[in-house]
Amino acid sequence: MGSKVYQSLELEGDSPNFVKDMSIAPSKPPTSRTQADPDSDGGERYVQDIDGFGIAGRIWEAAYILPHYFRSNISDNDDMEFDPPISFHIKDENNVVIELGSGTGYAGLELAATLSPKDVVILTDLAEVCPLLEKNAIEAGLAGRGAEVRIRPLGWGSSRDGEVVLNEALKLGGITHVVCSDVVYFPPLIPLLLRTLLQLTSRRPDEDATIPSVEVIISYKIRSYTFETPFWRAFGAWFEFRPVFLRCRDRSEDDDEQSDDKRWSDWTRFGSLESGDTHDYFVFVGRRRAESHAWPVPGSDEELMTARGDDTFETLLMLDVSG
Repeated sequence: MGSKVYQSLELEGDSPNFVKDMSIAPSKPPTSRTQADPDSDGGERYVQDIDGFGIAGRIWEAAYILPHYFRSNISDNDDMEFDPPISFHIKDENNVVIELGSGTGYAGLELAATLSPKDVVILTDLAEVCPLLEKNAIEAGLAGRGAEVRIRPLGWGSSRDGEVVLNEALKLGGITHVVCSDVVYFPPLIPLLLRTLLQLTSRRPDEDATIPSVEVIISYKIRSYTFETPFWRAFGAWFEFRPVFLRCRDRSEDDDEQSDDKRWSDWTRFGSLESGDTHDYFVFVGRRRAESHAWPVPGSDEELMTARGDDTFETLLMLDVSG
């Protein structure tokens, strides 16, 4: 979805999932060792139904790299090390995860498979997409293993939908993580997405300020720098975030005498281009800026997107190119 497509985007009806003259097909996972998880089937068991659900009925490319990250810190998956490390498996408390814009549910269901029965993953999307999520939750075959999966309607920018999900999560102990993959794609939806992120990550008045705030994990593929940068500038004003880095262990037979340090590759940005790859991805991890919990959220979308700005994203891109 390049800049020319962005300039010509026109919806068919009221649903943001159906765009006129936009030809898309079911996706396939990347072939790179660090972009396609060998422990996943690449989404083959999940239904991709573009005719029935439009954009939401496709697994978008940035979702495919997430299972690697989700499975890290599991005892039998020690050939990759991530910085920052995944936070799902390093504490005893239960995880309550909200996925926004779940679509087919691929990312959230792959995550649920790595968690324990005491954890809960709530997949969310527009009400008309929930039947696809229900179908793929069955296809994932998680009954009796992994986290409990729940499916709820949540339209971005709908404070009512957000409140329902928030209240449900509070009964479970409160949201610990928000996960998104390939959600920065349609300019009119960007302020609505940000409003929902702010609603789900805001501290309650009675909440202990010493408890870590909700962690946000976003996988992302650049399609149009011009149209997508406004989201990251506004997001960075409210959230501190950083890209995930990766190094891989070399287990070749001729390195038995090497030190452990020499068996590891150099650190590289997780999802960055490798030889033979055609796509460049990011996985960002962030939390609310402490001072932002006291800020009023602007009432107009224009003010929300322009009142505060941050250049973290542009700086990361510049360092990425220069590196």
